[in-house]
Amino acid sequence: ERLHVSWVGRSIRDNSEIPPSVLVGQLRDALAAGWVVADAETNADEGEQPEDAGQQLVAHLTTEHPLQPFSREYFRPEQQRLRTYASEWGEVWQQRESDIDPARATDANQQLAVESPDRAIQLRELTEFYRQPVSVFMRRRLRVNLGKGDDIGPPPEDEPFKLNALEEWQLRDELLKRLMLEKDAKDIDEVLEKRLNEIRLEGRLPMAAPGEKLAGKALKEAQEIGNRYFEECDRHGPALNPCRVNLSFDMDFQGVDRIAIQDWLSNLRGNENAVHARVELLASKIGTARAPAWDKLARFWPEHLAGCAMGLTMKTIIVGQDKTLGFDPVMQETAAAWFRDLARDWLIAQSRPLPVTPKASGAYLKVRASNPDEPEKEWIDEAMKKARDAYVGNSYNPGVLVREPALARLYPDFEALQGSDDDGFMYWSDRVYGAMVETFLGQGGK
Repeated sequence: ERLHVSWVGRSIRDNSEIPPSVLVGQLRDALAAGWVVADAETNADEGEQPEDAGQQLVAHLTTEHPLQPFSREYFRPEQQRLRTYASEWGEVWQQRESDIDPARATDANQQLAVESPDRAIQLRELTEFYRQPVSVFMRRRLRVNLGKGDDIGPPPEDEPFKLNALEEWQLRDELLKRLMLEKDAKDIDEVLEKRLNEIRLEGRLPMAAPGEKLAGKALKEAQEIGNRYFEECDRHGPALNPCRVNLSFDMDFQGVDRIAIQDWLSNLRGNENAVHARVELLASKIGTARAPAWDKLARFWPEHLAGCAMGLTMKTIIVGQDKTLGFDPVMQETAAAWFRDLARDWLIAQSRPLPVTPKASGAYLKVRASNPDEPEKEWIDEAMKKARDAYVGNSYNPGVLVREPALARLYPDFEALQGSDDDGFMYWSDRVYGAMVETFLGQGGK
């Protein structure tokens, strides 16, 4: 007689290992503590079993079954434990193996070929890359969109009495987007209350008193941000028509001869022949001049560079939930060179997942910039600790790793992100985000 115990041992999201239930785990521990494999090696002098003999037994008794019946593991000739009734797939695998040309076989870790764009790219595409390089590689090149764990399953059946942090941000963001359509601050309260009432009628707020409390909080926050936004608008002159962006650069890079960027820059203010200002609203906190939220600033850097590369004397003002920060104008020649490098990095990011993220890279680069005259050994430990905390989190703040599934899939820890010195985290952080951090810190972080 035999006893078979089974459990779901792999995550359906990322195939990571899932431990068995407590009861099954105790059974495995008891087997490991009391029995060993019959032919396990013993200590010749004392007749004792090695410390891992029990775990060898558990591994010997455990069979890991692939999820799909067409998995190649079922048909490997050297294995004897797996069985499947889908025998027709064995013929498919045999045919595929016979068709493989060893001379054309490639390393699984080898980067993909760079794809030459068949059209002019838009600023939105560069911005998406700059904010989330790894996620863009997964979505654009591999056509894989990894959602979060709470995206699975049916909608909740319980009526919510509060909104989570993301839902509060979405509510505030919708109010501010509606506000940006207004030309001045005359009817700010009326506009926000009208949009909030529409959201209430859509059933997206909790009922009764809890919903009214949340609505009042969102309205107050949006009014405060909106007032600061229109103060900046008034300070920087009248609204201007959108500016056409039409840039192109010689690449001569892996078959790509030239790349063109065409789009429009909106939200411009000022006088036609004077300094332009691009005033933007953001529903999120953007930190302070001493501790900026680099991932939020990264959202506006490509468009800022594009405007400066077009010859505009343009600064970008970002009105966030907590502070107002931004970027000063960049000289046209410098901006064009930086923008060309950005476009080139965008091309590379279509062929491989770059080991960077603005939050962690910005933390590393800020420490490095704070010690310009010190040898690397004096500041590198602090810089890498800041980057690690930004990536994996600490007891105060969650890291970007828990918020971006693509990073968790390809770079599950900070060590995986670091890589080598000449092609890892430090190299690509400086190459991709160095110009943004240099500009922001060089203007006194304002």
